[in-house]
This record gives sequence, structure tokens and C-alpha cells, in this order.
Amino acid sequence: MIKPASKSAVELFMQGSIAYSKMEHQGIKIDVDYLEFALVGTDEDIKRLEAQLKEDEVFKIWKKRFGAKTVIGSKKQLETIVFEECKLAKRTGRLTDSGAYKSDEFAFEWVDHPFVRKYFECEKLKKARGTYLLGIKNELCGDGYIHPFHNLHTATTYRPSSDRPNVKNIPVRNEMMGRIIRSCYIAPKGFQILEIDLSGAEVAWSCVSHKDPVMIHYVEDPKSDMHRDIASQVYMIKNAPKEYWKEGIGKLVRYSAKNKMVFPEFYGSYFLDCAQNLWEAIDLMKLKSPEGISLKKHLKSKGIKELGDIASLKGQSGRIETEEGTFVHHVKEVEKDMWENRFKVYKQWKWDFWTKYCERGYCRTKTGFVISGLIDRKQVCNGGIQGDAYHHVLWSLIQLQNWLEQEKMKSRIFNEIYDSILLYVKTSEIPDVLQKAKQIMTLDVRDHWSCINVPITIDAELAPEGKSWADKKKVDIPT
Repeated sequence: MIKPASKSAVELFMQGSIAYSKMEHQGIKIDVDYLEFALVGTDEDIKRLEAQLKEDEVFKIWKKRFGAKTVIGSKKQLETIVFEECKLAKRTGRLTDSGAYKSDEFAFEWVDHPFVRKYFECEKLKKARGTYLLGIKNELCGDGYIHPFHNLHTATTYRPSSDRPNVKNIPVRNEMMGRIIRSCYIAPKGFQILEIDLSGAEVAWSCVSHKDPVMIHYVEDPKSDMHRDIASQVYMIKNAPKEYWKEGIGKLVRYSAKNKMVFPEFYGSYFLDCAQNLWEAIDLMKLKSPEGISLKKHLKSKGIKELGDIASLKGQSGRIETEEGTFVHHVKEVEKDMWENRFKVYKQWKWDFWTKYCERGYCRTKTGFVISGLIDRKQVCNGGIQGDAYHHVLWSLIQLQNWLEQEKMKSRIFNEIYDSILLYVKTSEIPDVLQKAKQIMTLDVRDHWSCINVPITIDAELAPEGKSWADKKKVDIPT
């Protein structure tokens, strides 16, 4: 359970509730014509894809195997058909800790077959239509706005929530789904949509907690890059030119290491999961070395011949013995170096923080909250950092909203999505709003929480006038 434990924490949530109520009153303008068009279009696309799937030879085998019990939406049945009946691909995919294969979209992510690709395209459209588009339509008011509820009282994970409809968990990784949904959100006449993102918030607040000098150096020195350095290690790339990491394939290699090794390790994952995800990413993202060859071929030249038998290693207790010459063994060594050499202060902080929690039954966060209850080590160590980062955004939103009102600006905040604040801005007010947001989110916040020990930065994206949220583009922030 998470609760305010200081006067400043109570005030933050009280003022946050008022700020959220103003956002709810403001509402979010919807392009009603586009919404109806998208509903009709996705419905037609779903029917077309389902008809094509049912005419496919793979589905005929599916129907023969399950008969009257055939459910086209069943991932379990799809799994049986793809890997057992048709043997369309060798069964790998992600494993649970017990060693069993997971039955989710990611289990099929690497299966390069037209039926499977079409199946998940259809599933994504169903989710975009049923969860998001219909969710918007069901809450649409006569004035063309939705007025979603923004909740702080359910923040058992320190993060807020929203409902009727949910306007926070909008797909980001799937470009098609994201564009379909974001295209519904438009600005009132004479306004533009501005999104201000507190970049690197959780990394910054983790530095506040563990004070690891190596990570602080990474944050402070713009020439250093921990994601690039870990990518170099896991994929055994040495002395690559800087241009390789900044664009094209090298940028994707860095992205893979960031999202499949660095952050998962920070949040409590371990080498078995990371190795499998990093290995699969090579084929999924078509990752190549600076010389232009596949990273699997590159790794083979370095003595890494295969991933390794993940299934036999999952579920083992104690020290897990891996085989040299496998990628999983290599990633285990990278993990060891990461925590015993690179971020050893961070590692010690995690242990000390968890030990104190076990001894006392609670722990305090930097922003004045208490975590207590029956939760595991990951939740204890991550909850405070993620919560502090979100409170940074919430405090900034409150200050920015107060400034807009005091200065009688026409621009106004209409949504908040974890690390981002979204506004309807008048074109003439854009420079002032950006300048003030930067002052509040990167400078004033350090006066409010003097414990912040690393630089804070923000990014901004702006949609052209008359365009939707999906059309946003990066914009420079005035100095």
C-alpha cells in the first residue's frame, strides 16, 4: 500500500486532484467524423482479414483439428496449429519461469509466415476498434468532447490511472494502432496540440535514490551513453564509428540493448529473459554490425554459435550454469559486469533498500510517501523511483496550470500521460509556454526537491494547426 506520509506529499495529491478535475472539465476534443470513419474502416478491414484467414490452408487445418471448438481468437489454438500441426516454424518464443512456453503475441513475433502476420494484424485492428475507438465513442458528449476521469486514489503503483475512457495506455510501439487512435484527438479551432515530455525522468530519480557515480556520470556527460556501451558489450561490437550509433541500423542496435537489457535489468529482470529477447531482436529488427553483416553471423565470428537451451535453464534455483559459446552465457557475463563493476553502487542500494523494507515493513520515498504491505523486491525497489518520477510530472503540471491561469493565457492542459503533459496552445503563446514549462520542469523543481542531483531535460512535439495528435513533430524549446 502506498500513502502520503508528509505534509508536502498530502499537499501534492490534494493539489493534484484539483488539477486533474480541471483537466476533466476541460475535456478532450474528438474528430467525430474521423472517429466514425475509423470505426467503419476498421470493421471492414477486420471482416476482410478474417475472411482471408478462413480461406487460408492453415485455417482449414485449424478447423479440422478443433472442429466445433475452433475459436479464431484463441492464442492457444493458434500455437497448436503453427508449431505442432503445420510446423510453420521451430518452437522457441518466451518462456515462463517454470520452463513452459508463453502463449501471447510475442511467442509468434519471430514467425515469418503470411498467415501469422495477417492474424496479428487483424487482432491489432480488433483491439484498436473495440478497446479504444468504441471506448471513445461510448463516452463522447454532444459537444464533441470526452471528459475522462483521472485518478490518483488508485495509485497503488504510484502511477495514476484514467477511465471512461482510458486515455493513458494508448499504444506506442505499434505505429498502426497508435496512429489510428491518436488521429481521433484534435485541438479546438485556433489551437494546436503540444506534448511536453520529461525525458529520462526515471533514470534521473533513480540517481537521486542510489547516487551511483557511474550512472550520474552517464546522465551528466552528453558524450557518454550507457545504452550504447551495453549494446557494444552484448553484441560484441568494438570501435564502431559514432555515426553507426546515431542513425540507421546502429540506432536500432542501441534501442534493442536499451529496451531488452538495460531497463529490464534495472527493473529486476535477469540474464535468461534478456538473452532471449536480445537474440530474437536480431532477426525481428534485422540488426547488423558496422560491417553490414547480420549480428548472428557477427557473433558467430566471435565464438557465439547459438542462443543456448533456455528451456532447460528456466526454473532452476540457485546458481544457473550456462554453456560457454552460447549467447545466454555471454549475456550472463555482461550482467555480472554490469552489476559488479559498472553499477555496483546501484546494486548495493537495491540490497540495502530491500533489507530495510524487510526489517521495518515499510520504506520512504524521496517525495514523502511510504510504501508498505506484502509486495516483492522488484515492487519495493522500483515503486519508489517510478513514483518519484511521476510526482515530478504531477508537481510540474500543477505549477504550469497555475501559471496559465495567473497569466490569463488561453492555452490549457487537457491530458497527462505518465511522463508527458499535453496542452491545447494558441500559436502566439507557444514560445512562452515552452519556456515556462522548461523553467518549471527542469529548474524550479530542483528548488522544490533539493535532492535532485542530475540535470533534467524535456522534449516537445507540436501538431500543426488543424491537424491531429498523430501529426505531432519535434519542436525546439526556446532557451
